[in-house]
Amino acid sequence: MYEVFRQKRRAVCAGAEQRQALRLRAADMFAGGIRPPRVAQQLGVTRKSAYEWHRAWQIAGKAALASKGASGTGCKLTDEQLTHLETALEQGAATYASAGRRRGSPR
Repeated sequence: MYEVFRQKRRAVCAGAEQRQALRLRAADMFAGGIRPPRVAQQLGVTRKSAYEWHRAWQIAGKAALASKGASGTGCKLTDEQLTHLETALEQGAATYASAGRRRGSPR
């Protein structure tokens, strides 16, 4: 079950690497004198993206187009905790149901 989550995370990371590669390729093209509309056409991105990248490149160089990493806090569980959670979910709620009930509560 959580293997699917891990596979999705790897796919997202691969997509991020591909997008960064595009931005860095665009930086090389800008350095070679190619204008943003042509960069957009050759890389298959929108002109808006190419112009945004060009502006960032003009201000801070190629480093401005490098990935800044994933946003957000990410998963706070350790691999051990994820494994425990996965096991608990596979066993089902019935295994843990009595732990959460109060005495005398009808269910």
